[in-house]
Amino acid sequence: MIKFLIEPGFDVKPPQREAGNAGIDFFVPNYNETFVEAFNAKNNPLNACIKYNEETNTYFILVAPHGDANIPSGIHSYINENTGLIAVNKSGIASKKKFTTGACLVDPNYQGIIHCHVMNTSDQVQIIELGTKIVQFVPYFFDTTEIEVVSDMTKEDFYADMTFNNRGDGAFGSTTLTH
Repeated sequence: MIKFLIEPGFDVKPPQREAGNAGIDFFVPNYNETFVEAFNAKNNPLNACIKYNEETNTYFILVAPHGDANIPSGIHSYINENTGLIAVNKSGIASKKKFTTGACLVDPNYQGIIHCHVMNTSDQVQIIELGTKIVQFVPYFFDTTEIEVVSDMTKEDFYADMTFNNRGDGAFGSTTLTH
């Protein structure tokens, strides 16, 4: 079960998920004092700032080239144990505006407002309209097995009973290399 609560003072659409989709869409809050205060507290104005367009009478977020914006969603989550949320790109936002998600993990015991961290990977200033979809969060299940760190054995002894993998220590793409 995943429940969402809108923080009092925020004017934001609730998270939405279409039937059968993995992602839960999150929206940028609409302009008001609560949102502006929360936004300004989390962002460097040289990277991202809220601006006003007199012609359209609308506010928007301006993100500098290679800058980032940490957008307070105004949403809290209540998630079952062993379940988290991970932010992933909205395909249109990523492909058209060159935004990608940054910090992206929401643990089940987190009780603060979820933030949508997006990074402008382009060489151009990008605009985020208030009230629009910005990222999607996908629920995931995780293991909470205890970890153990050992230091009193060799690497060969450490991997001695591993029979399910021939990967070795070649790193990035090494399983497809022929020697």
